[in-house]
Amino acid sequence: MSEAVRLLIWDMDETFWKGTLAEEGIIAESNAAAIVRTLTERGILNSICSKNDFEAVKAELEAMEIWDHFVFPSIDWSSKGKRVAEIIQKMQLRPETVMFIDDNPTNREEVRQTCPGIQVEDETFVERILESDLFKGKDDKEKKRLKQYKLQEQKYKDRNESGDAALDDYDFLRKSNIQVEIIYDLTEHKERVAELLNRTNQLNFTKKRLSEDKVEALYDVERMIEHTGTFNHMAVVRVRDNYGDYGIVGFFHVVQNATDNFLVHFCFSCRTLGMHIETWVYRYLGEPYLEVQGEVANDPTTDTAPVDWVQLTSFDEEGEAVPLQQADYPILMGGGCDVDSIRHYVKDCSSDITVFTNTVRNGFLIRRDHSSMVRISVEGGEREHTALRQCGYKAEDFFPSLRPLEEAPWGLVVFSFWADAGFQIYRLPDSEHTATYCPPQVAYGNFQQFYEDDFLRMGGPRSELRYYRFAKANLRPLGVIDEERHKENLRAILRKVPAHCDVVLFTLPSKVPDLYPESGILERHATVAFWQYEVSEEFPNVRCVNFDQFIHSLEEAHTYDHFGRVVYLRAGQYLKDLYQRKVRELEE
Repeated sequence: MSEAVRLLIWDMDETFWKGTLAEEGIIAESNAAAIVRTLTERGILNSICSKNDFEAVKAELEAMEIWDHFVFPSIDWSSKGKRVAEIIQKMQLRPETVMFIDDNPTNREEVRQTCPGIQVEDETFVERILESDLFKGKDDKEKKRLKQYKLQEQKYKDRNESGDAALDDYDFLRKSNIQVEIIYDLTEHKERVAELLNRTNQLNFTKKRLSEDKVEALYDVERMIEHTGTFNHMAVVRVRDNYGDYGIVGFFHVVQNATDNFLVHFCFSCRTLGMHIETWVYRYLGEPYLEVQGEVANDPTTDTAPVDWVQLTSFDEEGEAVPLQQADYPILMGGGCDVDSIRHYVKDCSSDITVFTNTVRNGFLIRRDHSSMVRISVEGGEREHTALRQCGYKAEDFFPSLRPLEEAPWGLVVFSFWADAGFQIYRLPDSEHTATYCPPQVAYGNFQQFYEDDFLRMGGPRSELRYYRFAKANLRPLGVIDEERHKENLRAILRKVPAHCDVVLFTLPSKVPDLYPESGILERHATVAFWQYEVSEEFPNVRCVNFDQFIHSLEEAHTYDHFGRVVYLRAGQYLKDLYQRKVRELEE
């Protein structure tokens, strides 16, 4: 089955019009011109491959007020096969999405041979174009697609007429002032996301499609962007350069957490092919795992282009570019799944950002977001660190030093001690300090109630038995943290934060579905939050921010402490606004 046509290449004599322009003259009927105008409003492009005099054809089409509807016209006396191939290459399309119409059977066969896969018809097909399913297109009365390819045409012309023989492709890109905006709020871009997933091919790297039914596809996109949960980050990519605005040209959906980092969707429009935007975005995301499916025009996982010509930008309401300048004031974020899911939305604020979150190692859950663990890092001595290492902890599990904050004129510190609500703590040997310890499948329970056989049965590796044995022999269970110890931990940690640095404490939400009413977990959330509010009043630089304010409906709460993507987006925007407002104050 033939693919929908994205580009129609016209022959002129005896096809677009009756007669031969260079001989007896032509009868310039308006029917073909009307077809071109209609196709343009359907988002379908038109080009020309004609054996004729360029200026003569241009004059006739200008008289019809239709010349500007064509892109990359090829009008001379040379063979058509190579010229049609050049048009397709310049427009960076696949031949399968292109149709060539010509009355001459020799020309048609030459194009077929030169451009395998191209759709070819004779002049009698002209009257059926607008009724054909191949030319349904989509509503584009503003002619956005034509305008975008006119930009591409001008770029190609400038590149080849620069007169600078030494100007290579990379130099040209550097002079083009390419600006990229990453847009995480997808509310107004759902239809475009659906289009990119279903229509892009050359730069669609995972090839994961939606339903062919437009209503179903849009519904699937809405569910994906509004209700996909923790660790899922997605955005659209907008591109501009000296030649104009290419609009939304890309979409990505990446899953990033302690154990995973992979792209679910990664696709870009061919209108920016050759600019290496896909490679820049891939590197910007930290080169997550990408399993490229099928043939692609450029593989970002192997692309060696320097891509030093892209500037990360935002655009104001008037569409003017506002370069994103990362401030030098540090951001330090410590927490659990929430911080892991928020980090994506604040990464552009600061050139100095440190994120410290939970991880999983050999089946063990390393709860770095518990106040006891952070307190050991900022206050504990070698005795406590040695004991934890003997339990299987590693150096990277200790919270980063707060000392660099002392050297900065200002900084933002974000904590979410959500593990304090439900995880068990254990007193370390010969110490007043406590820590969490979560072997495989124990989670909120007391691991001291399990034995070696249980440990192995629940997936614990034999290589970790020596650590488990040490913990069994030396860690004393104390249950979940009480008010006194929690407040002691907070005070000890907050005293280490320089007074000139602002601290945000994300408190646990309580206005979420009570999935486990027998556990009393929501009441516990409210209690721990109250303790944190009380302690925060002792520190002028500390503010408590309840996560409830980012949850706009119960549907957005997947559990009592895991939420839809949009919740983390709002929390990230809160931190970003706070940071940028403070930076403006400091620099005024």
